[in-house]
Amino acid sequence: MRYLLPLFLFCQILILCPALAETGPDNPADLPAAIQRAIDGQDSALALDCLDLDSLVETLLNKNLPLINEQVRQGRLVLNPPLALALAAMNTAGTASGTMVKNFLTAELRKFIVYGVESGSFAGRPLDKDRLQQMDGGVFSHLGQVSTARKVLGPTVLLKRDEAGALVRTELFDAGARRSYPLELRLQKKQDQWQINEIENVEELARTLTGNQQPLP
Repeated sequence: MRYLLPLFLFCQILILCPALAETGPDNPADLPAAIQRAIDGQDSALALDCLDLDSLVETLLNKNLPLINEQVRQGRLVLNPPLALALAAMNTAGTASGTMVKNFLTAELRKFIVYGVESGSFAGRPLDKDRLQQMDGGVFSHLGQVSTARKVLGPTVLLKRDEAGALVRTELFDAGARRSYPLELRLQKKQDQWQINEIENVEELARTLTGNQQPLP
């Protein structure tokens, strides 16, 4: 009985102060920190558990294909041949072909993440050159604008949470480019696991990547 009053008061604090309840494993704002632990621990399985790659690729192409085309047309985004072919296919493909391209890009993105994490490159501790050459980083590892150097996710702010999921904002510092990139990430919970399923601020991110601070056409 003597523990009943403290327990009751603790429950009242959680009810009256929702912000205190937004800590721990159920807090979507903790997800970038989990990804950072995966990077530093070279745990690609944990990193992939935090990402819905199918949805990331799907939403990027469905919502931002005109923006990507414009960046390529203006020379701000330079694609290697496999990605250039994939973009061309997306612009002309029917439903079946479009699905094949999305599946290809999802598989290649998975390769890049596994390569970056397991090689230690994202943690700033890359394997020796001979061992790196034995690993397959996919087409994204040969894209000029993409660095495989050290990645550091900064503090995260929870912008919104509702029945549809959550929206968080953080920054990604890339040691290769020596700059930080703003990220607004939409999250959904699947089987008690928060996952990133969309980059919300693609246009802002594109401006940062290209060094163009003006709104993109």
